[in-house]
Amino acid sequence: GGFVNEGIDSAPRETLGKIRITSGAIQKAAQSEARSKRGLPDHLQRHTNKRQRRKLNPVTELNSVFEEVVGAMWKDASSANFRAPVDTRNNPRYKDIILNPIDLNIIRANTKEQKYPDRAAFLADVELLVSNCKEYNGTRDMALVSEVMALRTVCHDQLD
Repeated sequence: GGFVNEGIDSAPRETLGKIRITSGAIQKAAQSEARSKRGLPDHLQRHTNKRQRRKLNPVTELNSVFEEVVGAMWKDASSANFRAPVDTRNNPRYKDIILNPIDLNIIRANTKEQKYPDRAAFLADVELLVSNCKEYNGTRDMALVSEVMALRTVCHDQLD
């Protein structure tokens, strides 16, 4: 098929004077234009070539945010005692008292495995970290309790 010259009665359908316009010529022009646009920065291509962004699954996006929150908690000075499981050699009664142990490493792994369907599930694990610390240490080690409370604050500050 060719190019239809509407409104030009004197020219044959596919010719205009001595210029012959074929569908191949139109395709070549379009390809040439596309090639020249590829070299342009994105902001200049915006109007001609809408970039297709891969939409992430909402749970994937959410867990990515939670992973950043855990990263901020990890970097906090108060996180050292909460990065790995409690050492049961030094705390032999820990497993008798704490039924669902958790630490930042487990929470981080859960974010990478996209195990948190929503904010409430993520915060439940952060609260489990807090309650385990309070339950095991009680008033014996208020410094440790205040460290876990500081971590909870870091978490909430990151999410707000």
